[in-house]
Amino acid sequence: MIKYSLKCEECSNQFEGWFPGSRGYDKQKKAGQLLCPFCDSHRVDKAIMSPSLNKKDTQKKTKAVESTNSVEYSSNDIMMARQAKTVLRKINKYVEKNFENVGKKFYKEVKKAEKGKRDEKFYGTPSEAEVNKLLDEGVDLFHVPKVKDN
Repeated sequence: MIKYSLKCEECSNQFEGWFPGSRGYDKQKKAGQLLCPFCDSHRVDKAIMSPSLNKKDTQKKTKAVESTNSVEYSSNDIMMARQAKTVLRKINKYVEKNFENVGKKFYKEVKKAEKGKRDEKFYGTPSEAEVNKLLDEGVDLFHVPKVKDN
């Protein structure tokens, strides 16, 4: 997997995109499958990125603060790691409440959705091979992370 910083030429927003590899990005770009999550434009290109460097153990760690439930986050906001757990729990609850769990039938349901035979409001547990196949085909997927309580 590779992560690219992307920029919409239409609305100038920047966002991240994960791809199975550089060829996966090229394939999706050529097929017109890249879409801005802010304005739905297909005029999306790679943005200038800085290299990802590991932090040294000697750097000071910052102290996390408790989150408030009324805070809204946009693509330019940064949050403390502890707050991320709260947001991820909300995503989990929303998905479980509003989407159908199709379990191991996820791959088959994606194929039905692509043919227009069902809506896209479902989630499940595909195999790693099925995930890789869908990504190679240019299907956008989102891994819904489970958050364990401490």
